[in-house]
Amino acid sequence: MRWNIFFLIALILSSCVSFSQKKDFAKPRKANASIKKLKPIQLFYTNPYCGGIKPSDEMLAWYSKEHPLASTHLILTYNDTIKFFTLTDSLGFVYIDTTFSFVTISLDSSHPCVLLPAPTCPKYYERPLTSLKKEDFTLSKITIPFRCNPCEPFGGKRP
Repeated sequence: MRWNIFFLIALILSSCVSFSQKKDFAKPRKANASIKKLKPIQLFYTNPYCGGIKPSDEMLAWYSKEHPLASTHLILTYNDTIKFFTLTDSLGFVYIDTTFSFVTISLDSSHPCVLLPAPTCPKYYERPLTSLKKEDFTLSKITIPFRCNPCEPFGGKRP
């Protein structure tokens, strides 16, 4: 019985010590200075019409509608040297570091984009989606037109 009380007291003391050491994590920390230089830009995409028949006006309106580029793995390449792998959020926002003068936005081929007409086609990942210069960092929205499946004959467009 005496040993049980001893172990109970030791357990309580050790948990109090570990709790007091974890208090440091709850203290507010100074914000990172580089966070102030991040600019949110919302990315949208449009799908092309790749069918063989002449589309109706309703079909063309649907294909020209913008959709957020949500939960998509991207590669941001700053000044053609620094690569940064990121993920857009559920609304299509990506955060651009404005300390650089040039950024290229590409799809990450290691995570196929399910929003593409043919996500497994490697030709989609060969060229960047868009490039931004320093003066473009003031934009809050960018629309990227997806192309038809480049792995199919005629570039995915049916005659």
